[in-house]
Amino acid sequence: MADVKYFTQIPAWADELEDVTDFQVRLLGFIYTLENTVGSAFPSNGFLAKKYHKKENSVQKALSDLYKKGYVTSKVKYKSGTNEVEKRYLTLNQPRDLNHKGGGFKSHTLVDFNHRGSGLKSTDSKSIIKSLSKSIPPNPQGEIVGEDEFKNQNQIDSELQTESKESEANLLATREAQEEKKLREQKEEVVDMNLKMLRYARLAFGKSDVEMPDTSKGMFAGIVNRNIDFQSFIDVTNYLATKWTPEFIATKPVINYLVNMSKWDARENEARAAGFVNSKSIFDRQVDDEMAQSKRQHEHELQQLANDRYPIIKRLYIDKFGREKIPLPAYHMPAFDNLVAWEKLVNGDEAALNHLHELVEAGD
Repeated sequence: MADVKYFTQIPAWADELEDVTDFQVRLLGFIYTLENTVGSAFPSNGFLAKKYHKKENSVQKALSDLYKKGYVTSKVKYKSGTNEVEKRYLTLNQPRDLNHKGGGFKSHTLVDFNHRGSGLKSTDSKSIIKSLSKSIPPNPQGEIVGEDEFKNQNQIDSELQTESKESEANLLATREAQEEKKLREQKEEVVDMNLKMLRYARLAFGKSDVEMPDTSKGMFAGIVNRNIDFQSFIDVTNYLATKWTPEFIATKPVINYLVNMSKWDARENEARAAGFVNSKSIFDRQVDDEMAQSKRQHEHELQQLANDRYPIIKRLYIDKFGREKIPLPAYHMPAFDNLVAWEKLVNGDEAALNHLHELVEAGD
């Protein structure tokens, strides 16, 4: 069996159908072969398109026609807890009567080679798994289908029987609902961007929310609809806030001037020429100021803590080394923000005190 090569079998009944194309017959044969070899067929449209040198929409049209005529059934397995499709399983349906083209199909699971014209007994199936794994084409994820796939078939079949299956119509409805939700979220995002721009303009020009209430956010629709990003808006606003005099800003409707789209391009070019490119927003400047103030306060507290600890460390030093000479914090004492060193010294850590003593002696 080492010389077994992969090939596609087309069942006789499929070859005798009068209402399908040659390409559809090849698809039926490929599904038939996968069901016989690996127990289930789940090729993606992309994989089939590449295999048969077709476009993906041509593959989808061919399969949709086979669904409609009843020759193939599609069942979808979703990723756990999501609406995202993990695999689409294709099952072949053989007509009860080959002369009947409009229905009366029976679903079958092709797992027994004994009556499929291959000349192999069902007990031989395991013996060809390893050789088939070398010749069976990649699955949609690009992996070779082999022995592990055969071992997992019972589990897969069980999952397909117990999981809820959505029809093509239900799947389409789900996707439409998702698209509607996405569009609604995009619209809400636009509204939020309008409001975000309004609040930034109020802050930049010193306008209160009484002068320009949140209900005025609609005036920024022109900027938003042109897909002008928020950073470009910040650059132009910052530029105008420095260009216009305080008196002009206080007495003129500057925000109305800001959203004048007929002058936007010119002002954007002026802002870039003046160096307002990726300029820091007022929000970021406020954060920087707050962080700087907090840092100064923190440094002051650390310095005060070091000053408070110094007399304690001096007494420990004198008790250990019998000397009163000890450097001030500005000399050999640890930096005021070196909390670990100060903590060791104030707790009388011997190694820390010895190190301080070495520094003092070296400074004599």
